[in-house]
Amino acid sequence: MLLQKKIKISSLKNNFLNLIAFTIPLSKNLLPILIITTLILAIFEGDLARKAKHYKNLLFLLLPLLYLLYIAGMIHTQHIDTGFFDLQQKLVFVVFPLIWFAHNFDKEEFLSNLLMSFIWGCVAACIICLFNAAYSYYLSENNDVFFYTKFSVIFHPSYFALYLCFALILLLFRNNLITSQWFLYALQLFFIFMIILTQSKSGILSLIIILAYKLGYTLFYLKNLKKSLSFFFFTLFFVGVFFVFFPQSLNRIFQLEQTMYNKNKEINSTKSRLIVWQDALHVFKQHFFVGVGTGDVKDALIQEYLKKGEHEVAQKHLNAHNQFLQTAVAIGITGLMWLFLIFYILISKSIKNHQAFIFLFAVICVINLLFESMFETQAGIVFVTFFSSLFLALFQKRSFYF
Repeated sequence: MLLQKKIKISSLKNNFLNLIAFTIPLSKNLLPILIITTLILAIFEGDLARKAKHYKNLLFLLLPLLYLLYIAGMIHTQHIDTGFFDLQQKLVFVVFPLIWFAHNFDKEEFLSNLLMSFIWGCVAACIICLFNAAYSYYLSENNDVFFYTKFSVIFHPSYFALYLCFALILLLFRNNLITSQWFLYALQLFFIFMIILTQSKSGILSLIIILAYKLGYTLFYLKNLKKSLSFFFFTLFFVGVFFVFFPQSLNRIFQLEQTMYNKNKEINSTKSRLIVWQDALHVFKQHFFVGVGTGDVKDALIQEYLKKGEHEVAQKHLNAHNQFLQTAVAIGITGLMWLFLIFYILISKSIKNHQAFIFLFAVICVINLLFESMFETQAGIVFVTFFSSLFLALFQKRSFYF
C-alpha cells in the first residue's frame, strides 16, 4: 500500500515537472504554484535518506552556493526589502537542484517527454503570438505587429527568442523526439522564422551560432556532406525568401550597425546597453571584492548614471543588462567567478559526454546573460535554473539518457 502511494506521488511529480516545462514559455503567473507543488510532492515522495546522498556533490552545490553568496550580500546591503525580494526570486537556485538531484530517472522516456513538453509549450506560445499579430493586423493593417514587442506579447522578445532557440536545438540534436522527418523539418523552419520575428539581437546571434554548429556537426562529425549542404541551402533559401517579403525583420540589425558606428545619436536599446555596461563596470571596480550588496545594485547604478549625466538612462531605472556584470556589482568577484564556473562545468561536461544539445544550451544562455540581467526576472531565472539543474543532475548520475 505504501509502495503504491509512493508510485502515485512520483508519477504526479513527473507530470508536474512536464507541466513546468510546458508552462515556461507560456505563463509566468502559473510557474510559482507549479514549482511549489512539485517541491512538496518531492518531499512527500519519501526516500529522504537516499536523496540526501545525492546532495553531497559539487554539481549539486553549484547553484545553491551562488544563492548563499547572495545571502551573504545581505550583510552589507542598505535596501533590505529589495534584497529580500531578490532572494525570494532567486530561491529557485536551491529549489530546482533539490528536486532534480533527488529525482529517480528510472524511465528512459522521461527526458524525451519533458523536452517535448517544453517544445509544445513553445509551439503554443508562437500560435498565441501569431493569432494576436494577425488580429492586430486586421485592425491596423500595419506589418509592424508581426515584429519585436508587438509580436512577442507573452514575454520580452529576448526571453522568448531564447526559449525558441533552445526548442530549435532540441529538434536539431535530439533526433528521437519526433519520428516524422517532414514534420521535424517543418517545425525547425517554423522556430527559425519565429526567432527572426522576435527581432532579438541576442536571439539572432544565437540562431546563427546554432545553424553554423549544426552545419559543422553534420559535415565534420557525422561526415555527411550531402546532408550538410542540403541543410545549409534549404535553410538559406527559406530565410532569404523570408527577408525579401519581410524586410522589417532587419531593422534592429541596421539599428545595431548605426549605433556601433555612431550614426544613430538617439538613446536606443543598443546605445543604452553600452552606457550601462560602462557604468556597471566602473561600480564593480569600486566594490571589487564584496560588491555593493544584494539589494543595492539598482540604487548604485542609478547614482552612477546621474553622476555621469546620463539622466535618460537613470529615469528608466535600467539594470546592468548583463548578468555577469549584475552579479559582480551585487556580490563582487567571488560571485562573478562562481557564475563563470557554473557554465564552464556545463560546457566541459557536455563536451566530455558528447551532448551537443546541452553544450548549445549553455552557449545560448551565456550569450543571453551577456545582453540581459536574466537572473533579475522570473522569465530568465526559471528557464536557466530549471534546465541547468536537470543537466547537472544527469551528469552527476551518469544517466543512461546519454
